[in-house]
Amino acid sequence: MRIRLCVLLLLLGCLAPLASAQVSVPQRFADVELAKRDYASNIPASDRNFYYANNSTGGVLPSVEYSNDRAPAQVSGVVFKRGTTSTTIQVVFRNSRSLDLSGALSWTSARIAAPDANGTGTQYLPLSISSTNPSAITLPKNGVPVTRTVVVSGLPASVALGQLEVSYDLPLVEEETNLRGNNGASETWERLYVVDDVPVGLQAVPWTDFLEYACRWAFSASGQADMRQKMVEGMRYSRRSSNHKIYYNANKDVQFISRLNGDVRNPNPKLMLNLFSSSMNGNPLVGMQCADWAAILNTAFASQGYSASATAYFAQASNGNGGTIQIEFRTNALLAAPFSDTVSTDYKKQLFTYHAIVSGSVGSIDARFDASNSYLYEYSQGASWMKPVVAWPYPSYLWGNNNNHFGLIYEFVPTTAINPVIVTVDYTSLELVKG
Repeated sequence: MRIRLCVLLLLLGCLAPLASAQVSVPQRFADVELAKRDYASNIPASDRNFYYANNSTGGVLPSVEYSNDRAPAQVSGVVFKRGTTSTTIQVVFRNSRSLDLSGALSWTSARIAAPDANGTGTQYLPLSISSTNPSAITLPKNGVPVTRTVVVSGLPASVALGQLEVSYDLPLVEEETNLRGNNGASETWERLYVVDDVPVGLQAVPWTDFLEYACRWAFSASGQADMRQKMVEGMRYSRRSSNHKIYYNANKDVQFISRLNGDVRNPNPKLMLNLFSSSMNGNPLVGMQCADWAAILNTAFASQGYSASATAYFAQASNGNGGTIQIEFRTNALLAAPFSDTVSTDYKKQLFTYHAIVSGSVGSIDARFDASNSYLYEYSQGASWMKPVVAWPYPSYLWGNNNNHFGLIYEFVPTTAINPVIVTVDYTSLELVKG
């Protein structure tokens, strides 16, 4: 009995290596690479680095969004207009080995990994992925490129952003040696941005690093009216951007606007958008005064296809000798971003030398927008409002209806000023400059 047991153990010991060899998992072929990706139906875009480094080409990112023949291989983002339901991507594979490989390519899944409502986690947006080519594939030796066409469909029907994640299976065999491998993968491809409409003005060539915030603020918006409301509120509350918030500080110097001789009344300021984007990327909290808020909101609107302008209001009065002097005005009760605006006793009147907001047309209405503060009172009858300003008509925005003081301004200071008036400066010639 003892002899039979020893024989049995010897047999099992001999069989074990054979069993192990039968379940070996194919390895990746190190010399096979996904070399290029080229998207269709997207909007030409740029970013704060490429825009200024490549002015000779208009600052537009390369049309081939991924190429491992260049540095950096990957562009900073791919932009689509809302309503674009799919994109066709030309994908190039290369086999740098000395022998051909053959196999089958199947695309298994795709999704967008978007920032969640809190901006700290991930919300997945499902997509569909398919190929227009047969699954059989041959990768010739010595790096001969092989192109396959893949269609990603189900792009978001509203403003969105996130990383494109793709999975595919690619089992391969080297026929001459019977060496087998699998170069399938679950990969993170380009970052995608969906804007509400074709960008205009300062964002006619949209900056992807600015869309990183504009698309967070206006996330899920569909249509211009919805976009305007979501953009203002998203900026006010730093939605989907909890780690990169902005706050209003009336006493802070203007940071992102370069002004002639330091005068905020200069109607032709320059916007240093690259400084804003880099500041947001590098800081959890960025403080801005109203001129910066207005310029950034105006530019965010432009990134979504809405043309508006930043506008500043100053108070002045007669000096009694035929000239004018600048005076101040006291506001109705306001509450600065990004603080919670749900408690009415938190709102306070403020003393301003000027205040900047955004002006734009909404149908026949000359409308005003302000994301920097929440207003305690609604402009027409003084009902509780406690939200930022979205599409309030002018001049009711300033004074309420029939000068009932439910708009921005409560009174001029000093109250004894002679013939006080509000002077409007529209920053209609706002330009981008490198800061």
